[in-house]
Amino acid sequence: DQIDRMAIERYILRERLPFEIEWAHSGAEAVQRLRERQFDVVLLDYMLGDMTGLELLPELRGVPAIFISGMGNEEIAVRALHQGAYDYIVKDPDRAYLQVLPVIVRNVMERRKAEASLRESQRKIDTLMRNLPGMAYRARPGGNIPLEFVSAGCWEIAGYREEELTAPDFGLRHLIVAEDRPHHEQVLRDAVAKSGSYELSYRIQPRTGT
Repeated sequence: DQIDRMAIERYILRERLPFEIEWAHSGAEAVQRLRERQFDVVLLDYMLGDMTGLELLPELRGVPAIFISGMGNEEIAVRALHQGAYDYIVKDPDRAYLQVLPVIVRNVMERRKAEASLRESQRKIDTLMRNLPGMAYRARPGGNIPLEFVSAGCWEIAGYREEELTAPDFGLRHLIVAEDRPHHEQVLRDAVAKSGSYELSYRIQPRTGT
């Protein structure tokens, strides 16, 4: 909406906010801009002429979106959150929403930064774990005790490929010698119930059967 665009731009200039803003006048133009350069945040209206904001969300290529909704359209804003938008603002006739816009933009950027930092930390941990010579794995309780992550030592010792070990229908239980499973499961249940650490010895039966 041209009036909303002008209001946002005037507010940014008047308050001397440290934002550089670039407009796209249609969904197709927005997609093209997103392909050409990097953006920190996208302010996304619902009606874009050639498409809706909800239809554009999947095209944002990971850029966080703040959905701007007219009064009475809060349901659309909630749908946008469910489809990946970071936050939403409801436009009011007096344009008081402009005062909260900078706060929401900064919060979204901080959240985005924190998520990137968390992903990088997880990547480093996964790299470290993956290259351990022994067996290191992350599992979750239930059923066959599904394996979510395994180190290189797991498939070298067990004789299974990584994708086999982490398949939904596989799990740590398949690797444990049958006689050791009841004791293993009991110790694991007790540790989960007490939220504590535990020490446990059990035998692994690799694909070779030894």
